[in-house]
Order: sequence, then C-alpha cells, then structure tokens
Amino acid sequence: MLSELINDHRIIVCCGTGGVGKTTTAASLGLFAAQQGKNTLVLTIDPAKRLAQALGLDANDAHIAEVETDHPGRLCVSMLQPELIFEHFINQADVPDENKERLKRSRLYRQLTTTLSGSQEFTSLMWLQ
Repeated sequence: MLSELINDHRIIVCCGTGGVGKTTTAASLGLFAAQQGKNTLVLTIDPAKRLAQALGLDANDAHIAEVETDHPGRLCVSMLQPELIFEHFINQADVPDENKERLKRSRLYRQLTTTLSGSQEFTSLMWLQ
C-alpha cells in the first residue's frame, strides 16, 4: 500500500491537529520513498523545527539539505522561514529600496512575517514556486 502511495503521487501532504504525528509520518514517507529509489523532498512549515531536530539538521538553515542515506533515491529536507521568504518577496517588488527598508522596519511587517494566521501557508506556496 505504501509503494502505491509513493508511486501514484508526486506530492503528499500530511496535515492534522498538533501532536498527531505529521512530522514523523512525513519523514517516514520520505525515507521510504528514498528506499524505493525516488528523489524526495520533505518540507515542513512547522515553526517548531521538529523535522530538523529529528534528522540532525541545523534548524536555522532555510535551504534544502540532503540527508545522507545508503538508499538508491535521495532524501532532502527543507524548513520554511517565513521571515526570509517575505523578505525575498519584498525585495522582488518594483519599488524604491528606501520604501522596502521602511516596510521591513514596520511593526505591521514584523507581525505579518511572524504571527499572522496563515503566514506559514502563504510562504509555503511561495517557497514551492
């Protein structure tokens, strides 16, 4: 059944309430896919950085990191850092640099990038582009 799941879907989303094992399930599916010869990316939007801790990675690294395995496929992981993604988004805007910097210093911007409900989901879509 797991083989069919891995072979029949390019994207698998693990979601649910807190504490139900989303991170463990996603990491396990990624490892299983690598065992099956698939090149896999496990992306977490959990601000608690549990995936990084579980895989022994640097929780502050916003890049894609490959997990060393002896499997035929690759297992890569990445964590969202909304602050960096919002900053990239702002830097791409066609406005004067002084306006960009003023926006980044504003209280509203800080709240948007750290505590606004839905910011994790928004930045996850931007990160996958």
